[in-house]
Amino acid sequence: MTVAFIIAGVVLFDLIIVSAVLGAFVSSSFGKLTKLHPPREVEAGAVRRNFQSMSFGAANFGFCVHIAVDSFGVHFFPSAFLRWVGGKPSSVPWSHVEITDKNPGKRYVKCTLAGIKGVMPGWCFDGGE
Repeated sequence: MTVAFIIAGVVLFDLIIVSAVLGAFVSSSFGKLTKLHPPREVEAGAVRRNFQSMSFGAANFGFCVHIAVDSFGVHFFPSAFLRWVGGKPSSVPWSHVEITDKNPGKRYVKCTLAGIKGVMPGWCFDGGE
């Protein structure tokens, strides 16, 4: 019985530590974007893909972000897991998105989002193709 309590305590402690570290990574990226560019309504006819991989800031979000692209810009919607650790949606206008390295045929594009270096799926810049 004592061993079960020790194991439960260790697991609980690990969950607290992991969620705190993940929360710090998410707030260092999504938190900044949301403060600078709060979410706005996505236009009708926007191209949207769910569970996309991207990175920006110090964090890499593999298959954790839903992305929509319209004439305004790029809209980010964190998946349920990222929302659980503090991720919030944001909408970055094209005027604050800069491609820094786009190699034809590559799936991902290096870019800067509102001053934060990142890597996004190439389809975001190709009209969803």
